[in-house]
Amino acid sequence: GSGVILNGRLQRGRGMASEWGHTTISGSYDENRKCSCGRFNCLEIFCGTEGLAQTYCNVFGVRREDLSSEFIQEISKKMRKRGDVYWDVLFETYCHDLTEGILNIVNVHQPDCIVLGGGNACDPMTEKVKKLLQDDTKENKLEIMAHGVDIRVAANLQSGLIGAAKYAIDSYDAEIAKNRIEYGVYS
Repeated sequence: GSGVILNGRLQRGRGMASEWGHTTISGSYDENRKCSCGRFNCLEIFCGTEGLAQTYCNVFGVRREDLSSEFIQEISKKMRKRGDVYWDVLFETYCHDLTEGILNIVNVHQPDCIVLGGGNACDPMTEKVKKLLQDDTKENKLEIMAHGVDIRVAANLQSGLIGAAKYAIDSYDAEIAKNRIEYGVYS
C-alpha cells in the first residue's frame, strides 16, 4: 500500500487513491508479470512479497511452485544478509526495481520525503536505492526533481497498518462530530 500526505493530511481520491503499487515499471528481467489488478508490470508485482519471490526464482533458477509460503515470507530477511553472490544479485535487482517505482513517484509528486515500510524495507536497501536514484537521475536529467528527496525506512514495520487505523479512527471521530452538529446532540 501507499499513501500521500500533504500538509499533514492523507490525500484521498476515489477508491484506492495514491496506490503506487499499481504504477508500471520495466522490471530487471525481460518478462511481463501479470498483477492481481489485471495489468502487467505493476511495481508491486516486482517489489511486493510475491514479486520478490518470483525474482528469487529468476536469480536462483528455481521454480515458483517449489517455494513454501514460509520460505517466501523469509526471503526479504535472508536478502539482508549480504555476501553470497546470488543473494547480492537478488538485493541489487530488488533495489533497481524499487528505484524505478520511486522515480515514478518523484516525477509525479516531487515529494520532500518517501518513507518505505513493510517487511522488505531495511537501511541497506534504502541506502542502495538513494545511490541508484542519484545515479539514474543524473543519467536521465532528472536531478532537479530528485534533489533533496529524503528516502527512509519507517520507524515501525507496521506503519501502514498503524496509519490506516489512525485514518479510520480520525474519520470516525469526524463523522461523529458532524452527526452531533447535524442532529443537535452535544455532550
